Amino acid sequence: MPRSIPIASFSTLATGARPLVVQEALSTGLPVICNTETITADAALGDHIFHADVDLSDPGGTAKIWQDVIATALATDTADKARARAGFADERYGWPVAIARYRALLETITDM
Repeated sequence: MPRSIPIASFSTLATGARPLVVQEALSTGLPVICNTETITADAALGDHIFHADVDLSDPGGTAKIWQDVIATALATDTADKARARAGFADERYGWPVAIARYRALLETITDM
């Protein structure tokens, strides 16, 4: 029978993307694992997520790397780290922050 594990893993190859699902997973405090390319959109993510490369020419090697990263994420996670991830997501991506960014953008556009 399958069992659930408390982790969010995303192996998207969306270059420069900051997937909403990563932000949502962080906001819940889950440990997040994603492709190393994902952190290029926001370098601050690197301190709060686990990441590994995806080599499409070596699926077996990639699977082994990801297996090791998942094991490390599960073995080293703590309640304090979960709170830190959730706090980071709230401070960086929360609605008040998004609203302030949209407002600043709209003010820039209307001042033209």
